[in-house]
Amino acid sequence: MTGLHSDIVIRDPEVLGGTPVFKGTRVPFQSLLDYLEGGQTLDEFLADFPSVTREAAVRALELHDTLKLGRTERCAFVEGLLNPPAPNPALQRAVQRHRRLRVF
Repeated sequence: MTGLHSDIVIRDPEVLGGTPVFKGTRVPFQSLLDYLEGGQTLDEFLADFPSVTREAAVRALELHDTLKLGRTERCAFVEGLLNPPAPNPALQRAVQRHRRLRVF
């Protein structure tokens, strides 16, 4: 959960061995994900973990989705750098035009 804002989810070696938890609680963020992936609702999670506010849960989920999307995009970017596609004909023509027009 690296990168989540410390006002929502924290990692503290003194709390559950550094497992990411909702700030001010001992409730792991992963518990919320497990509830939702298991088909339970946010309301059920909040009823079972009253120390977590709705606002904190919603914000943590929003940040989690942003980070997940960001990681996917980063992987695609790195893949493109490591294994670039062959230039298409339009790009090859543009490079040739640029080389002919370049003036120094």
